[in-house]
Parts: sequence; C-alpha cells; structure tokens
Amino acid sequence: MAGNTLKDDLQAFCDRHNFDERQEALKVFCQAPFLPLEFDASPAEQQRRTWERFQKIQKTGYLEDFKTQYPTAKQQYKNFARFSGAAIYDMSLATLIAAQLTLAGKGIQTMGSEEQKVKYVDDIFNLKIRGCFAMTELGHGSNVRDIETQATYLPEKQQFEIHTPCDSAQKFWIGNGLGANLAVVMAQLMIKGEQFGVHAFVVHLRNENGELKPGVRVASCGHKMGLNGIANARMWFNRVCVDRDALLSRYSEVSPEGEYSSPIPDKGLRFTVCLAELVGGRMGLVMACVNCGKVGLTTAVRYALTRRQFRVGNQAESLIMDYPIHQQRLIPCLAILYSLQCAAHHIQHLWISRSDELMERLQQMKTIHFISSGLKAISGWYVRDMLQACREACGGQGYASWNRIGILKADIDAAVTYEGDNFVLMMQCARQLMRQYKKGQNGVGGDYASDGFLAYLNSGVPFISNIAKKCELRSLLEMLQCREAMYMEQLSKDLDRELKGRSSQEAEDMAWNACGQEAVECGKAFIERLLFEWFVEDIQRVAQPQVYPVLQTLTSLYGLWVILGDPRFCGSSHLPDSVQIDLRKEYNKCLPKLRPHVKVLVDGFGIPDVLLGRIANVSGSNDPFWSYEQTLQNSDFVGKAKL
Repeated sequence: MAGNTLKDDLQAFCDRHNFDERQEALKVFCQAPFLPLEFDASPAEQQRRTWERFQKIQKTGYLEDFKTQYPTAKQQYKNFARFSGAAIYDMSLATLIAAQLTLAGKGIQTMGSEEQKVKYVDDIFNLKIRGCFAMTELGHGSNVRDIETQATYLPEKQQFEIHTPCDSAQKFWIGNGLGANLAVVMAQLMIKGEQFGVHAFVVHLRNENGELKPGVRVASCGHKMGLNGIANARMWFNRVCVDRDALLSRYSEVSPEGEYSSPIPDKGLRFTVCLAELVGGRMGLVMACVNCGKVGLTTAVRYALTRRQFRVGNQAESLIMDYPIHQQRLIPCLAILYSLQCAAHHIQHLWISRSDELMERLQQMKTIHFISSGLKAISGWYVRDMLQACREACGGQGYASWNRIGILKADIDAAVTYEGDNFVLMMQCARQLMRQYKKGQNGVGGDYASDGFLAYLNSGVPFISNIAKKCELRSLLEMLQCREAMYMEQLSKDLDRELKGRSSQEAEDMAWNACGQEAVECGKAFIERLLFEWFVEDIQRVAQPQVYPVLQTLTSLYGLWVILGDPRFCGSSHLPDSVQIDLRKEYNKCLPKLRPHVKVLVDGFGIPDVLLGRIANVSGSNDPFWSYEQTLQNSDFVGKAKL
C-alpha cells in the first residue's frame, strides 16, 4: 500500500497486509445498522443488538474464512484484518466473534473427530447453533488443570454424567452463555473411579423450544464494568447425561465398556495439545488492545489539536498539544502503541508459520505460548494506562461516553484478567525465560542458542560505557538487554536461595511463588526489550524512506520511556547518574521533535472519523452535534425551554 504521502506510508507500516480487507471491514461498520453507536442502552438491549449485528455481518460473508480448519496464510491474515475491524468498531462484537467462533467453533474443530466436526462446526459458524466455551469456574480460572466439574462415564448407559459437585465448580464468566443452546464444557473425566484429567464435552443446554434441559441451570453474571454487549453466564449441571460421542475425541476416546485410549499417552502432554490452539485467543486480545488504543489515542490527540486554553499577552489561546506537559502525557503513548503494533505482527507471523507436523508444531506452540503470555499481559497494562491518560488529557470531555474513551477503558480493563490473569501470565513467561537462562548459564548443550531470545548473552552482559553513542538505537537496545539481564540474574539468585538445594516439583513451585514479584519484573523486562527490538527491526525492514526519521525518533522515545520509567534500574550501578541525565535530556528533545507529526501519526492508524469520539471531529460550531437543537433531540429533556 506504500503511497506518496506520509500518512499512507505510516498506515502501510501499521497495517502491513490485507489493506483492502481492512478498508472493506471498516466500511461495513460505518453504515446502518451499525451506526450510530449507542452508549445508554441496558445490558439486555446491548446484548440483543450485538447478537443481531453479529448475524448481519455473518450473512455478508465477512467471517467466511474463519471456519476453514486448515486456512492458508492468506486466509489467516485476512481473518486477522477483519477481526481488527470489529475490535475498532465495538469490543463487545469482537468478543462475541471470539466466543462463538474462536472458542466454541474452533474448540470443536481442533479437539473433535471428523464426525463431530461435520455434526456441529458449520452450524456454529453459520450461527444456527449459538455456542459457548465453558471452562472458567468460580473457584478456578487460571488453574484449568484443577477445575472441579466432573464428567463420569456410566458404562451401563454408555453416557457421561456432567455434574457440578459444589458451588465453586459452577461455570462462570462464560461468554455468550446466557443465550447459548450448546456448550463445550471442560470437565474432569472419571472412569471407574480413576481420574484422566480435563477433557472437552459437547453439552446441549436447551431443547428445540429454547427451554433449558433438565439438570441445566443458567444465570446472568450481572452488570459489568464494560463489555455489557456480551451475555456472560454462570452454569450448573445437576447430573446431566450426554451420549458417549459427546466427548470430543480427536485425542482421546472411551469405548462402550469404559476403556480409555489416546494417541498421546502422557496426560500432561495431552492436556497441552488439547488447549494449545486456544492460545490464539491471546493474540486476538493483543490485537484488540492495540485497536482500542488507536481509537482512544486518535480521539485524544485530535482533540488536543483543536482545543485551546490560555493565552500569552494578546496572542490567541494556545492549543493544548503545544504545552509540554500535554506532550508528555500523549506522545509517549504513540511510541507505545506503534511498538505494540509491531509486536502484534510478529506474533501473528509466528502463529501462521506453524508446522503441520505434530511434535514440531508443539515446540513452536511452546514459543508462541511463552511470548503471547507476556505480550498479552503487557498490552493489557499498556493500553489500560494509555486510555486513562487519554481520558485525563481530554478533561471533562473525556468523561462523556459518546467520546468513547471511557467506554473503551472499561471494555479493555477485562483484558488484564480474562484469557489469563496478567500477573500469572507474566510469571509463566518468566519461568520459560529462566529455563533458557539457566541452561545457558550451566552450559547445558552449549551456550545460549544462536537463534534464541537470549543469544545476546553469548557476548556477555552489555556494559553501558559508550557515552557518546548512548542514545542511538543500538545503545538503547544494549541498555534494555542490560536491564533484562539484571532482572534475570536477580531472579536466578532468589530462586536458588528459596530452593536451598531441593529439586522436587513442590519445592520449585514454592520457590516461584515466593519470587513472584521478581518474576513479573523479569518477564516484563524481557517483553519490553523484545518490543523495542522488533520495532527497530521493522523500521529497517518495512518502513518507507520518508517515514524512517519519524519512526526512528518514536522508537528512541519508547526505549527511553522504558529505561527512565524503571526506578530500580535507574538506581542500580548499571546506569550511572551522568548517563541518566543525558537520557532525560534526549527524552525531552524527542517530544517537541515529534510534536509536528502527531496528527499524521494517529491518522496512520486509519480509523474512520465516525468511529472516533465526537471531540475528535470538532470543527467550530459547524457540527450540529454541539447545537442546542440537536442536544435537546438527543437528551431526555421533556418540554420547551425558554431562553
């Protein structure tokens, strides 16, 4: 898509692929019945409208390629582009697409037999069956292995009995569950008193008349901070019997007599294989966070380029974007969002490049799980804080729902806990990182793998000494590597101290729990270094010449923001005070240097005006939205006012 304007080239850098599909996707949402956006409907009304809109886009063929089990790279990139369009429009709609298609539909597609796919998949993707994925419980969220819902095989009936043994075993936060007539239920498989671990079962919740089947209870999770267009449900099962073929049987089967078999004998590996494909949901969340951030930041920046406050002498009032304090609030957000956009493309590429061979694919999925865990956490935290900064930067207008920022902030706040608690995910990321670190430290199998994430340690921990070049991209990367190595070294020492020579799994788990905060900081340092590294790589590999200077400054700003925002690293011996002073000067230079480009940088996100907050499009008194007559028409005021 590389064009002749700065805006075109920036949009090409952000989008990378499927430009036509992205534009077509956004056109769909820029017309009736998708507009106008509503901000005052009840949850029940929001849920009704969200489902109706889902049905309408499904009929257009918008989601056709989502149901392909083995999509080509081209189809997968198109799906990513179209999902991004839905997230820009409405997070509830994007979440509903994920619940129905990615979880329920893909869940059966990846874990089911060929017969089960034929029986259910088309109807789920065509919305003839309203589906949900029932895994999370009141008592267990991140710890899926220990969920309490039971599925006991009854050989005399050749059925499984799905049962909620206690209230903590009730399914909770089940997206699309309130109106669903089918659920993919995750439960502990029990055969003849022996437990075989978590398995997936297809459970019909309602009969042909839409009435709940005997033994099934469903209730609403109630009003939420955000995402009220999603009908989240609680579910209980009171000894609900399902046929033997309800067990999704691609990787496990139970014979009529109750004999269990699986092509993957190891219980842990089997669990990993079954749930591996669900990692795609985390990538969807990263994209959703990025796109919500784009809408909020574009709204705030464009407002700051029209809003004036205070004057010096007889001059016109100044644009609030011209105040350094305002630049410090918003311009670093641009650097953060561009870095996240690069990371989203990299994790997409890793996903699409997976092998078809099972064991090789599993190894690739370990890497994807490792990276996506940290990336999902950092994107949720970054965009949550970014939207808060945008809300404050817009003053009172940021508090109005029709400016979208508050709505987006409430919606995206869910991203810090669903699809995995961010702290737990960052600890998982650190745990895998520490395995690589220990292996390299101990010289097991040689030094750090040359193609691994810690290959830079083969040359030793970077030493910050080159004062003259300390603000170049290469030097900033070395500082971020030094910061990461500092946290890894400290975490390694802390774990060794807690283990005290013990080697049992229980002792290791206790050590990690004791070092949880250190692990989170370590994982965060790794992901932030990776974001910077990918950003630099993409500028050199993808960016057009005319956007290179502004993107280079943006990358420097991100690196400086991370380094200077870490008081522990700044207080360490790794970063001398004299270096910090110069880094702060460089940081402060980046802001005015980027000020002339802020509008084109947000325009490069390609968000249509009608999907932004109203304050992004203020043009004096010409917009009827701000008129007295239009205000009365849109308000609850009854009667005539006398001026």
